Amino acid sequence: AAAMVSMRVLVSLPARFFGGVIADHVGRRRMRFMMSAGYLLQAVGTVIFLLYPTTAMIYVWFIIFGLGWGMGIGTNSPMLGRYFGRKAFGSIMGLTTALTAPVSMIAPIYFGWVYDTTGNYIGAFTLSAIMLGVSAVFAALIPPPKLPAENTGVRKLV
Repeated sequence: AAAMVSMRVLVSLPARFFGGVIADHVGRRRMRFMMSAGYLLQAVGTVIFLLYPTTAMIYVWFIIFGLGWGMGIGTNSPMLGRYFGRKAFGSIMGLTTALTAPVSMIAPIYFGWVYDTTGNYIGAFTLSAIMLGVSAVFAALIPPPKLPAENTGVRKLV
């Protein structure tokens, strides 16, 4: 299990780098589609494993999931910076991590409870795949906030 999780992290490393590089070249309005693609890859990897629960498919799952996970990590910071600017970057990043931390703490407990009550992880991974799919849809549909200059029609000349 440790080797497989390590493989997921290893696969995510180039995706983090290339996700960040691509994010540097994509406009603010299109970055949401990169985040959506990252969530979608994670969902697809999980669904593949749910449909074909074999040892070989665990590797396929972790490769696809790791690519999506890495893309999301590489896109997240540039996206927050472009959406909200440098002035609020620290506050937004702090709020984001404060909101995701409880989920990260509860998820292993939930997965353990599902296994203890059902004898397998299928329900937990199914919920995870659904939530990743929903996240992909929301990420694609929510447009970036309008910048102050876009709201007033006035542009700064600085």
